[in-house]
Amino acid sequence: VAGVPGPAIFCLDPDVATIGDPVNIYGTRFGNAPVAADKVTLNGSPAPIDILSAAVASWADDAITLNVPIGAITGNVTVENGAGISNPDTLYISCSDNADCASGCCFSNACYDASVCFGVPKITYVSPAGAGADPDDASDDVPQIRAGNLITIFGEDFLGALLLPGEVWFCGADTDADMNACGDEDDKQGIPPPANPKCALVWEDEVIVVQVPENVVPGPIRVTRSDTMQDATNDANGPAIVDAVLGPALPGLCKLTPDSGPFNTNVSGDGINMNKDDTVDFGYGTEVFAALNSKQRHQHRIAFTVPNLAPKNNVSVRVKTPGGDYSNALPFDVTSGVGGPVILSFDKQSGPKGSYVTITGSGFRVSKGANGTVFFCNGNICNPAGGAVEGDFAFPEVCADSVWSDAQIIVKVPSGAPTGLLQVRTNLGDTDTTSDLAPKNFTVVAGIPGPQLCKLLPNNGPEGLALSLFGENFGAVNDTITFWNAVAVPPAVIASWSDGQIDAQAPFGAVTGPVTVTVGAAVSNPLNFAVGMCEPVACAASGAGNSCCADGSCRQAGACPAPAGPVTSSYSFRFSTGVLLQAPYVEEVCNPPFCKGGDGIMGNGDEGVCSNNPEVACSVNNQCENPLSSPSPSVLWPGGNSICTDPLIIVLWMSPGAELDDETIREGDTVKLQKCDDASCATGGVPIDVSVFFKLIAVKYTVFGGSFDGQPTLEKNTWYRVVLTNGIQDLQTPPQAITRLNFDENGDTVLDAYMFKFKTRNTDECELDAVAVVPPKYDFTFLGEQASLISLPFNSDTPCQFSMIAEVNASWSVNNPDGNPLGVNLVQVANPPILDIGLATALRETIPGSSDIVRVTLDPINVSGSAPVTVQFADPYVMDAWPMCEEACINAEIAARFNIGMDDKTFDGVGGVQLRNMTANANVPLVNGIYNDTRVINFAQRTILTEHKYQLRLPAETPELSPNTAYRAIFPDSVTSASGKPLTRLNYNLENNTYCTGEWHEQLLQPAVLTQGAPDPVTSNRYYAVLEISVDYPHLRDSAVEKKSTLEVWENKTPADPSGWKKL
Repeated sequence: VAGVPGPAIFCLDPDVATIGDPVNIYGTRFGNAPVAADKVTLNGSPAPIDILSAAVASWADDAITLNVPIGAITGNVTVENGAGISNPDTLYISCSDNADCASGCCFSNACYDASVCFGVPKITYVSPAGAGADPDDASDDVPQIRAGNLITIFGEDFLGALLLPGEVWFCGADTDADMNACGDEDDKQGIPPPANPKCALVWEDEVIVVQVPENVVPGPIRVTRSDTMQDATNDANGPAIVDAVLGPALPGLCKLTPDSGPFNTNVSGDGINMNKDDTVDFGYGTEVFAALNSKQRHQHRIAFTVPNLAPKNNVSVRVKTPGGDYSNALPFDVTSGVGGPVILSFDKQSGPKGSYVTITGSGFRVSKGANGTVFFCNGNICNPAGGAVEGDFAFPEVCADSVWSDAQIIVKVPSGAPTGLLQVRTNLGDTDTTSDLAPKNFTVVAGIPGPQLCKLLPNNGPEGLALSLFGENFGAVNDTITFWNAVAVPPAVIASWSDGQIDAQAPFGAVTGPVTVTVGAAVSNPLNFAVGMCEPVACAASGAGNSCCADGSCRQAGACPAPAGPVTSSYSFRFSTGVLLQAPYVEEVCNPPFCKGGDGIMGNGDEGVCSNNPEVACSVNNQCENPLSSPSPSVLWPGGNSICTDPLIIVLWMSPGAELDDETIREGDTVKLQKCDDASCATGGVPIDVSVFFKLIAVKYTVFGGSFDGQPTLEKNTWYRVVLTNGIQDLQTPPQAITRLNFDENGDTVLDAYMFKFKTRNTDECELDAVAVVPPKYDFTFLGEQASLISLPFNSDTPCQFSMIAEVNASWSVNNPDGNPLGVNLVQVANPPILDIGLATALRETIPGSSDIVRVTLDPINVSGSAPVTVQFADPYVMDAWPMCEEACINAEIAARFNIGMDDKTFDGVGGVQLRNMTANANVPLVNGIYNDTRVINFAQRTILTEHKYQLRLPAETPELSPNTAYRAIFPDSVTSASGKPLTRLNYNLENNTYCTGEWHEQLLQPAVLTQGAPDPVTSNRYYAVLEISVDYPHLRDSAVEKKSTLEVWENKTPADPSGWKKL
């Protein structure tokens, strides 16, 4: 045809690239003088790239150089100019993992649209659906919508963990008569719940929660992922769901904290429109169970307790109104409550060799046993081969039976211990580490340990009880014994004091909690003491042989002290209306953060060492402590009477019972900055309005500043106080107000607040010559993990008092001083005017022994601070699996829970997760004591129940298990975590079908008579026997007698010795 030929592409060089790589597009007729309308289009990139884009490095008539833009995926490249559009040529965006791709889909080492890796989204249920709703029989359930209500959409492949949130559309009526209600003018898009800050848009793999918009019209509902894949309630994809109708105004749920737990777990439900008479129910249909202790806290939160239910995943939780209407549902996993060890805290973050560390938690087992121990990990490596060192349990003899209990362990810092996590390993081999605590590492420092406590005898009893404290390094001169809540033992009741034993009395006013010994400025590790008269039932249940003594304590039989004289007898009983709960308080801590080494980092002089860690030489990579101090600014710390007029006010909350209720922390109400009349700050209280007020790290820190009554600074040479009232509470049931109060705000002689004060200096000048980075060190454990690093400028003369960042500019960078590939990506996030934050994201593992250094530099003062970060992905392992019982239903759920998120695609196909039929077969011989049957069922698909839980589904041809059949589910080492780590803690050998631990025990159901097999040699020194023990039991339906047979495998290395048989 006539005309001018358009552009043509000959080839791409290279045709495989990653984000940011230059790609040369060779061809002809691209134009030597391109105009703004000319562009390059890459299928899958965020938008066509015009010639003004930074992605276009050069443009000539026969060649264009393009830098691959962020968000690009594999697709066709075309060039367009005024003469037309070129032929396409394919550019492949390379990858090795889903996380490398903006689409979340890495297939055959190239990034593709998410639909290539995952199916289309599928809606399976919409809640609320009326009082009689039941997802198990949902054919007549009708979704209810109303403007302002929350709805929950349940389904599959919403891909919340991989893609950005998509859109939810309320389609309304088919106004254009195209047989499709979606895509018409009356469609309304769902919105994130705006009334509660906890209720950001919930978009997970199987759950979406949105708020119904205004002017919504009844009809179907459609979910559209961010990759444009979609599903609607009225299409053929997924079950048929009735169109939504207009319903009543309802309360709404958006978050459960926690979202799993056993009987008696306290839960907070965040949402909207809660009322004081609302309650909470678990379950649907005929299995609805009322939660315990339902109580509306305010219109955005309801608290409740898990009722006594059988363990089950994805139990629906709903708020019920007095009229019987229900909110939307959220899933909750009811667990058994029986598990391995859980570390809740450890008492100090550093100490020298020989110092005691007290670890508190649960599930440690009642005794250490032969295999129980504590490891001081080398960073996050907790095995001896990786440099971990086992803790020292060489205690004074009197303490031998008291350093290990189910809820508390005392361990000595061993010689050669590295800095890193702590790991508890029980006698059964179960483990837990401090990796989920903050701070999580224990740092070994030089020095001589101070006082150390290893035993309280007794560790319970009433006020005035005589007790002994055992340990080391108490000295020979009386000093201080302190019970919980700062209740000191009066010197008059300290009967004796020696280096290893103190005899004293529990002081009047003592409450249950930790006890410490102070010698000079050194404070011992804490040990718990329970205050109160012994209760016989509780005492007997606390340990074998325990009983109440005449002095009111609970002790082991025979350990009660003899009465000193005539005893006044009486009969009494006690009762409590609730559990004694621990209250939150303000932590008082000042950690001078840095050593000094010529690079603008502050310390204790110029000798190049950390003041509290003299063995560490000063360098830009070293920080001595977590530099956040609390409360700050304050006269508690040096420089508290000469504070810069633009202070950064910080409070660190300690909340041992439960997380603080952030809605009770309100500037100008429960948190007040006030101007004082004089240095005492007892009077005055002129309120100061603060412009910026926010919480950090799950309300553990409260930070405020910005402007004060609209001015950039406070007044010079003026006293101020911060008042924190007892209106601040935690999330326990009932809520506990802050304690350790020191101030009478209302003037009624009752302490009702915590107050700290400071004085501004007599000048506006405030030299900032150092900057701290918080946290001072961070260890990433999974791909995509993010951490916020905060810069805190200060003057080296006042290291525990911080200033706002408004007067300086902060820039963040990351490098690896060893020249290794970076493990993290760092960006500077949009900040409030008082802090500057760098957001680090884990990209790949750092080389062992090498750290990336995150640095912040402040201009124009030209000072910098840094923090080392490492990326070492955690090894995956199975924490729990089910069913694991003698008799399971044929439609039992088959699932496993892992310690971290898994790449569930590795479960699939030949060599993936298998289900083996292990029922006895007369034609199949025994091998190593088991039937070596090869009948294998490959699972058809898997469902992600929660972040770490996966359900395995049987294929369509065998949708249920066979009756009276034994099965074994096998996860091979080809299964990997989402970070690519292979499965660990394996217990089974696929080559010879044997357990690796020698603890195998399996039971089969089959009709049989009592038989006993003869020893069967399988190796030169080991023999096996199979015992089938048959018992009669009545059939549940017709009382007929059936046989129940149990298979047990026994081993004997010397069969001639009848006593040598041992059951495996």
